[in-house]
Amino acid sequence: MPEQDKRVSAQLRSRLYYLTKRYGFTIPYPIEVQYDIDAKQGIPSQIPQVLVNRQEELSAYLRSLPYFMMLDDNGMERLAAATEFQAYGKGELIIREGKPDEGIYIVCKGTGHAFITDEEGSCKIVEILEVNGAFGEMAIFSGEVSPVTVVADEDIELVVIPADEIIEAIHSNAQFATEILQYIEERKKMLRIAKGIKNDASPQITERGRRMQLRG
Repeated sequence: MPEQDKRVSAQLRSRLYYLTKRYGFTIPYPIEVQYDIDAKQGIPSQIPQVLVNRQEELSAYLRSLPYFMMLDDNGMERLAAATEFQAYGKGELIIREGKPDEGIYIVCKGTGHAFITDEEGSCKIVEILEVNGAFGEMAIFSGEVSPVTVVADEDIELVVIPADEIIEAIHSNAQFATEILQYIEERKKMLRIAKGIKNDASPQITERGRRMQLRG
């Protein structure tokens, strides 16, 4: 059917576009690029490309978040240097329940939703993820996987902080450790309730990670 084919084609182009953005490929869709070349000098072997440096934007965004206010300048600079933007198109899968996460994800543009599979095998939305919402926190713990699946509700841009950098910040800043681990414990409790689990058999998180081993 022509209309269905057009929808599939548009969706495929969108997925390819965001895939190339995340992994740094240079496909000129959906923009056009015009190069001025002097024909008398011949066509150069390499056409220069302008790379957009968003490091200052990234650093400023992280500093605006309450999670990181207690980090000093050195800690913030280290965190920002290791962090990256990632873009996903509407309907794209970002993380999958039961699979390891790359790190902590923070929504800086767009929206998404997180859902779980409950004890009866049904999918249940547990969170609408809006700007400044975070997920992927279990990446900092050894052997842990994502408790949720997250999908983009529209074109979305995320900040992704590697797990090792969060762990370093936990070890070097006691106040940050207390705040982030308390946040993770609250999210675990919310997910247990959503799954209908009354008694939690898993160990509690402590500031030093003694009962739930941090990675590294």
